[in-house]
Amino acid sequence: MNKKKNNRLAVVILASGSSERFGDPTPKQYQKINNKTILEYSIEKFIKSNKINSIYIAYNKKHKKYILPIKKKFKTISFILGGTSRQSSASKVLNFIYRKKLYRYVLIHDSVRPFVTISLVNKVINKLMLNKGVIPAIQINDSIKVINKKKVVKNLDRSNVFVSQTPQGFILNNLIEAYKKIEINKLHNYTDDAQIFVDAGFRVDIIKGESSNFKITEKNDFNKAKKMYSNDSLMKVGQGLDVHAFTAGKNFKLFGINIPYNKSIKAHSDGDVGVHALIDAILGTLSVGDIGTHFPDNDKKYKNINSLSLLKKTIKILQKNKGEIVHIDNTVVCEKPKINKYISKMRKVIADFLDLDIKSVSIKATTTEKLGFIGRNDGIAVFSIATINFYYEK
Repeated sequence: MNKKKNNRLAVVILASGSSERFGDPTPKQYQKINNKTILEYSIEKFIKSNKINSIYIAYNKKHKKYILPIKKKFKTISFILGGTSRQSSASKVLNFIYRKKLYRYVLIHDSVRPFVTISLVNKVINKLMLNKGVIPAIQINDSIKVINKKKVVKNLDRSNVFVSQTPQGFILNNLIEAYKKIEINKLHNYTDDAQIFVDAGFRVDIIKGESSNFKITEKNDFNKAKKMYSNDSLMKVGQGLDVHAFTAGKNFKLFGINIPYNKSIKAHSDGDVGVHALIDAILGTLSVGDIGTHFPDNDKKYKNINSLSLLKKTIKILQKNKGEIVHIDNTVVCEKPKINKYISKMRKVIADFLDLDIKSVSIKATTTEKLGFIGRNDGIAVFSIATINFYYEK
């Protein structure tokens, strides 16, 4: 949870829709996959973020029989009766949390986007710290046509056409002001909060969304979600090991931070043995070789390179293969220097870099009890284990 008083953040999940287009007596947000509702999947994603203080759910008074079991399951979450439309539900909850005077920021999310990732949530939050409004969006790749009476009457330039997603992030005071402006003008046809924000004169910045973060609107969307939540995922574990010798120097890099010491690491890159081991562990889940295969130490472009940039390239490879890091466990092995006092900072650097909850990053340190080359303080080693979930569509 986010503990900084001036950065407190609330999430509003809108779950009061009647699901008329879905065509089923049970609203889509309460449809179950693997004995869990779509709404529960969405809630669980936000609970995992340590950047969020509170979660509020807007629900429909006609859906009490569906919401009661969820209330019992998530006792730390607030549930508030919504309005007759998306806009009125959002306005009702926003004003409720505004009156509490506890939050500077707010995220608003559609309950029927269960595939939102922690990575995307954290990216929206990080961007919001520097802007008044932020939304994820993906660019249209298909050709865009204007249709009239079932005939194409115009082609549109798609270069500046994007599809907006949620969660959408805003400074709460500004969003409240925007809602007041549109309510004065009695405008009720908005489909998302970014529209309201822009029409009120505020700027909205975008970050790249995720194609998997689709909205369940019709039965075909639900069937797609069922496939994605079925047995079409596979958990893999990869192991990495990296060893480097010490050389003369004044410090060395380990998991992205500088460790002051009377020696440095002998290496072609910056010698971050922790990041190198982690890269190997990730690549191991893909069965595509090791760090030397992808970033050879005889290539001049990798001379003295920051190892975090290599990790970034590795994550792109992982994402192309639909992999999502669940947890990483790392063990540093060295006689000197003592690493324990740096562990908290290293965990934070890696968690922030990978957009992971801090609880998903473990770093430990041990010695070899003065045995071998490590015991003689000739070098340092890191063992890394990466647990990764891969999603596949049939």
